[in-house]
Amino acid sequence: MRKNRLQCALRPVSAVLFLSLLACLNDAPIVQPRPKPTCDAARCNDEDGGVTPPTNKPDTGMVVLPPRVCGSAMECDDGEFCNGIERCVADDDDAGSSRHCESGVAPCESLAACDESHRSCNCDFDSDGVRSARCGGTDCDEDGDKHAAYECKGDDCDDTDPNRYEHNAEICDQNGHDEDCRFDTVGGATKQQDPLTFDRAQDKDGDLHISDECRNVDPETGRIYLALDADCDDANDNVFANNPIEVCDDLDNDCDGFFDEIQGENKSFGLRSEFCFDFDGDDWGVRTQMQRACTRPEGYAECRPQVDCDDNNRNVHPGEDVLEICDTKDNDCDGKIDQADQDVVPLADQSTFPDTDLTCSAQGHWRISRCPKDKLWCNEQTVLNGCERDATRLSSCRVCETQCLLSCGENGCDEASKLAVGYQHACLITHEGRLACWGRGSQGRLGSDQEDVSSYVPRLVGLDEVQQVATGTSHTCATAGSARALYCWGDNARGQLGIADRPAVSALPERVLGTGGTNRMQDVVAVTTGEAHTCALAATGMVQCWGETKDGRLGNGSAAEAIALPSTVREDRAAGGGGYFALTDIIEVSAGVAHTCALKRDGHVFCWGDNTTGQLGDGRAVSGATRARPVPGLEEVTSLRAGFMHTCALAHGTVFCWGGNESLQLGRQSGDTDSSPGAVIGLADVVQISVGITSTCALTSAGRAWCWGANVGGQLGLPQETKRAEPVMIELESVVQIEASGHACAQLADLRVFCWGLNAYGQLGIGTSSAEPQPKPLALQPLFGSKL
Repeated sequence: MRKNRLQCALRPVSAVLFLSLLACLNDAPIVQPRPKPTCDAARCNDEDGGVTPPTNKPDTGMVVLPPRVCGSAMECDDGEFCNGIERCVADDDDAGSSRHCESGVAPCESLAACDESHRSCNCDFDSDGVRSARCGGTDCDEDGDKHAAYECKGDDCDDTDPNRYEHNAEICDQNGHDEDCRFDTVGGATKQQDPLTFDRAQDKDGDLHISDECRNVDPETGRIYLALDADCDDANDNVFANNPIEVCDDLDNDCDGFFDEIQGENKSFGLRSEFCFDFDGDDWGVRTQMQRACTRPEGYAECRPQVDCDDNNRNVHPGEDVLEICDTKDNDCDGKIDQADQDVVPLADQSTFPDTDLTCSAQGHWRISRCPKDKLWCNEQTVLNGCERDATRLSSCRVCETQCLLSCGENGCDEASKLAVGYQHACLITHEGRLACWGRGSQGRLGSDQEDVSSYVPRLVGLDEVQQVATGTSHTCATAGSARALYCWGDNARGQLGIADRPAVSALPERVLGTGGTNRMQDVVAVTTGEAHTCALAATGMVQCWGETKDGRLGNGSAAEAIALPSTVREDRAAGGGGYFALTDIIEVSAGVAHTCALKRDGHVFCWGDNTTGQLGDGRAVSGATRARPVPGLEEVTSLRAGFMHTCALAHGTVFCWGGNESLQLGRQSGDTDSSPGAVIGLADVVQISVGITSTCALTSAGRAWCWGANVGGQLGLPQETKRAEPVMIELESVVQIEASGHACAQLADLRVFCWGLNAYGQLGIGTSSAEPQPKPLALQPLFGSKL
């Protein structure tokens, strides 16, 4: 610059020249050297402490400067054009970690041809107004940003990008664009440095940390340059790199890739809680193992002033809600074992029974020292059921070692032996010959002095040495005593009880009259009851019936009104010219609602009475028979049963049925009545049969019970009210006997009795009644009553 002014001053002085000199002096600006920027190695993000822009060393015009340590080109450049642009280059040492200033190359062929004021070689301007570095017309500003390229000794490091040249304002951007030819700058000035030009995009949350979205990318190496301590979440002023505080806020406060972590040294772990190890899971821990964390770790509990005194027992820990019990442990961790906080307050688990004394033993068990006279304590391990055994119940025997299923007897337990199931009640005989009944009590059918009172559990009937029992629709009969006398009770509207004064109802057992009404019936080996008639099998093999005569159900040929006196059943032999004779050599008799069948010793079956559904089985389309007629096609029958409107027999392990089939009780799919016996398909090895109202059951030699027909009360053991022709297996094993009617009962080999089906009157004997069907077999309750 000084040289240009001197040249202007040495020109010959004339008026014209003077004006030219003056103009020359006025046009020549005083060029101040550009400030030399410094480069902080920590901000440049470069191993050598600065960014080295690409340089081209011309082979002529080199001006040698003394070596000087530098960090960037700006520290070496003196701002003069004519002596070239000084560079900051790396030393030639092996490490290449230091730099020094290198003299620039003169842009013009000689100093005389260099115009410092216009920073050119006195060449013409090119088309974009930027002078060429050398005469010859080379364009030094291809991108038109008014800055010459480095190749022309200008300050444009990328002459293809008008937004990139030295000292251009750096902008915070995510695409890594470099505006000022320095990779160590990623954004503009901070707000503190320059509030007016502060680029808010680089620090949106105002925490004075540049966002990590501000970046530069070296196009040659692909290296990404970020600001030192870049902010990884510029929407939160509590998040930035190297933040000394990591708090419990689900944020990465220090931008290290971890959330709410506890790691590193000299960090503040604000808002964290202390958690103690909790082995027994009772929410009380021990301080021998403790962690500080934002959320409770697995297997830990929040630490408290008091600790768990036994971390192996979840029932032991401090707390006002913890109650001290008798267990040899300090349950509430107060230092007292098996002792309440107040002596007058009993321990939490102390049971209370009237007239009962309790003590807490040294072994941690409550013991009962005294029970009321009518109670027993039968479990010395716990008092939860202490003094609860009713010593007066027939099943308790007044000793703890004996708990009978049904009742105590003279020689131990007296359990069920024979079952009889009626329409709405049932009865059983015990091994010692006692009789018990349960279910509907109306008309005195239960044999109790409490007439019309139903019983949901078995109750004793005042008879001893009972051998046989039969349950009809509304009356009951049984044989008892050494003489095998016959007793009946219940409904007597049609004389079906066979007693002398013929009352309408008898709630207690009455002795049945004998033939002629002058003696009492005895030597009875079997008895059966229908809806309104009764039949008895004598030891002589003859059958006598009494009660309703309609439909010929008494089998004596009489069409008279109901009779209360027994009359002998006669066999119809008129078809063969033989006349009418007493039906003899009978070994089994069974009555339905209005018909009766008997089994002869030779295996043949005879039936009489109502035949509206073909239940007599003789194939005739007649309404009934007043005398016994044989059932053709059946031989070697071993057992038979008559039901409501159908009959079944057992021969060679196969079940044969005939009569009404509207509920598929014959085991046939058609649903039509059938007056001829037909085998039930799908059953074999049957040893016992039982015929109900609209269903049939059988017991096989394998101890499994099968039922088919109607299921309106769940008597098939199915939850759906669906009738079935094919036999359905009941969910009981080891069955030894089964009896069916509107409900069913079965006894197992272990002497337990289970019942299922209709229970509106408590006829299942399970202690409750319900109008809902009960398809699941439930255990019969023990006998009701006391024996002090």
